[in-house]
Amino acid sequence: MDWTQPLVVNDGTLYAGVNGDRWLGSFSCHRAALEALTIKRHHYHVLTSSDTHFMTEGDLDLLEAIDFDEC
Repeated sequence: MDWTQPLVVNDGTLYAGVNGDRWLGSFSCHRAALEALTIKRHHYHVLTSSDTHFMTEGDLDLLEAIDFDEC
């Protein structure tokens, strides 16, 4: 997925497009979604949720699913 494209986070839900036209997934919280964007945009290597501040294992699974699905 192109993580540099315009993305919108609304209450933990990630949308693609300038206006948030396309739903990508819902994270456990708003801060987890923002952290997910930071991880992907800066190419950080994360193995488990303990490597993050706000993300759960489910959030990491969602992040990888979005990345795979949008390729």
